Amino acid sequence: MRVAQRSNWRRMGQARLSRRALLRASLRAGVGAAGLALVGCGEDDDDAPTPDLAKSRRGGRARGAQIEEMIGNFGMDPHTSLEQSGLWRMIFDPLIATAPDGLIDQDASLAERHEFADDTTIVFSLREGVRFHDGTPFDGEAVRYNLARAVDPMLAGGGVYAAAFAAIEQIDVQHERTVQFKLASPNAALLTNLQERGGLMLSPHHAEASDAETLRTSPTGTGPYRLSRWIAQETTRLEAFEQYWRRRGDGGRYALLDEFALVPIADPAERAAAVLNGDLEFTIMPEDRAVDDLLESDDLQISTRSGYGHVSWYVNHALAPADNVDFRRALLYGWDKPGINARFFGGRAEPAASLLTPASWAYQPASAYPTAYDPAKAQEYMERSGVAEADRVIEIAPVDEVMGRWLAVMAENWQALGVRTVIAPVGDATTRPWKNLGQPGDLQVLAIGGHRGEPDTTARLALTQSGAWNLGAAPTPELEPLVNEAIQTYDREQRRGIYARIQELHAEHLYSVLPGLYISVYSVNRPTVTGLSWDLNGIESYTDLARRAQ
Repeated sequence: MRVAQRSNWRRMGQARLSRRALLRASLRAGVGAAGLALVGCGEDDDDAPTPDLAKSRRGGRARGAQIEEMIGNFGMDPHTSLEQSGLWRMIFDPLIATAPDGLIDQDASLAERHEFADDTTIVFSLREGVRFHDGTPFDGEAVRYNLARAVDPMLAGGGVYAAAFAAIEQIDVQHERTVQFKLASPNAALLTNLQERGGLMLSPHHAEASDAETLRTSPTGTGPYRLSRWIAQETTRLEAFEQYWRRRGDGGRYALLDEFALVPIADPAERAAAVLNGDLEFTIMPEDRAVDDLLESDDLQISTRSGYGHVSWYVNHALAPADNVDFRRALLYGWDKPGINARFFGGRAEPAASLLTPASWAYQPASAYPTAYDPAKAQEYMERSGVAEADRVIEIAPVDEVMGRWLAVMAENWQALGVRTVIAPVGDATTRPWKNLGQPGDLQVLAIGGHRGEPDTTARLALTQSGAWNLGAAPTPELEPLVNEAIQTYDREQRRGIYARIQELHAEHLYSVLPGLYISVYSVNRPTVTGLSWDLNGIESYTDLARRAQ
């Protein structure tokens, strides 16, 4: 996810300030949620926690909360599941790993080296002695098997990663530890995409010997932990994999815990209460009013990742009257983002200023983006649009009941512009808007979008005519060529410049995804544990979870 450098707020001297006081101080100072990189107490707070073995102790068990029951609801087959979870990186390793700043983390990759023979040829040198949890070896054939499986549309639920790996024309296993990818064209996003679930390596032996249900519920990878027990809707337990190929700096086992368990608690208030009262020791909390209670406690270690998600209007810009850019701009200026922020997020969210979020290495605020709530400007652009008041009707669906409450506030805001908002049922958000996915495409959507560590993912989904977030499959002639140019440019700084242009042009044309607020995610540890963090996409990471040294 990849955070820009921001100020860290630390407790000074002997002053004892509550986290809420720190938040309010930062907001009064104009810093906002994105500037508040941490709100916890203690010496080892940081906006991207790293393990300090002197402050951790090896062994023991820990028990925390997850938002929903991953295995039973979505399955743990990395090539078919559409849901993300921190469990993936514990059980499976990727061919290429990335750090939270978006750079390649070769030390955590199954490929110990990679090199470009030319712009369309990549040679991967694989680690020696790596074994899957079932004891079978990881080798070049395993790479070929996994990549073929990840794009196979004949697999039940498969083909999810076909677009991400479409650039791969051929995979040659030159040696058990050497694999060559031949690409159809240069593709700067491919290495980052290999850290996604499609690039996670499962045991071919286990896959071939198992049916679909077994693969969903009995994952077998090369990761630092392996599944030890799962009871649907009750608990998921992972135990340290003693033969894991990677070691810590002190030469010890990479998994710091012997075992950890996750209990599914969907309700944020219940999840917060379970950590506060000590029933559970850690959790990840996306932005919610329940975070207020956690921030009040001086007993918890809390770190914040800003911009992990965005509250966005997913607009069908092929559908009148939203096909008029001035109409779209009027609605963005007429959206009372500060009011929604105060009412639903405790003032911690940040007004959006671009298509990408501050968590992206390619983020740049766009000067033309309607960041402010400005009713006068909203009226000005509504008049400029020329849309007759009788035609100012927008039908929009929230993706869940919580967003339905936000949408009701937005509808009140837009009523001042003479706009009648028809709020469709929640279920319509998954059946009516997706023209590029074979649906009618006659609806707008309000949803929380997740930050993606690879900027091409967001740009391609939103700003190309075939992108799934381009609900009306409308042409984007100003932007699609730039999206294609960015993916064929390997130099990161050059790519950053192209994405800056893309964000500015998106702000002028306001296509597809129109963020209103950036929201944060919080890692919460009780004093007994340390190390809960997040990965490139802002998903929880248990890699460094440990019991705190006494």
